[in-house]
Parts: sequence; structure tokens; C-alpha cells
Amino acid sequence: MEGSSTSCPHMLEVGNYAYWKAQMKVYIKLIDEKEPKTTGEFYVKLCDLSTQAFALENEYSNTKLVRKKLAIDELISSLQTFEMNLDEAKQGRSKGDKNIVFQATEAVPTSSNVTTIGAF
Repeated sequence: MEGSSTSCPHMLEVGNYAYWKAQMKVYIKLIDEKEPKTTGEFYVKLCDLSTQAFALENEYSNTKLVRKKLAIDELISSLQTFEMNLDEAKQGRSKGDKNIVFQATEAVPTSSNVTTIGAF
């Protein structure tokens, strides 16, 4: 078995899955410094990973790339929309805009339904 390197892992081979499973877990933990907090950060990280995959010189068909790119773009757009709606909802709650509804349980006397009693 070959030694490991955290900066440039060796190529995955068919016969050493158990070895690579352990190595990849360690490698992913080392490169995963922090979780992305926004979809923009996630998208940048995803683009970096795709660039690294191309550096390995794996060949991908154009149709496969286009389908994956479109699916990722749709997902990122959907997540960004969700984040914006979530932020707007949080801002609405923090402003103290609360709708309060009161319901009357008893009839309140008004001048039309009040009868006056004569003086004694």
C-alpha cells in the first residue's frame, strides 16, 4: 500500500476500496475547514471541487456536463430564493409586526340598545 498525502491523494484503484474509504474520510475532514454558511459559499466550494475533478483528467461527455450544470444551477437558484424568503421572514418577526385579532364574547351596550330608566 502506498503512503498518503493530504495535499494530493493517489488515484483510486478497484482493489483497495477499504484503504481508500478510510483515506478519503480523513482527507475530506482535513479539507473541510468549515461548512459553507450561504449558498454562494457552497457554490464556490462546489466549483472548486469540479475544477479539481477536471485536473484529474477524467473525460466527461458534453451532454452529461450540461445536464449536471443545469441541475446544479437550478438547485442553487432554488436555495438562494429560499434563503431570501427566510431572511425576509426573520426581519418581519424581528420588527415586532404582529397581527393581533380580538373577538368579542359578549355584546357591548351601545346607545341604541340601552334603555334608560326614569328618575325615581
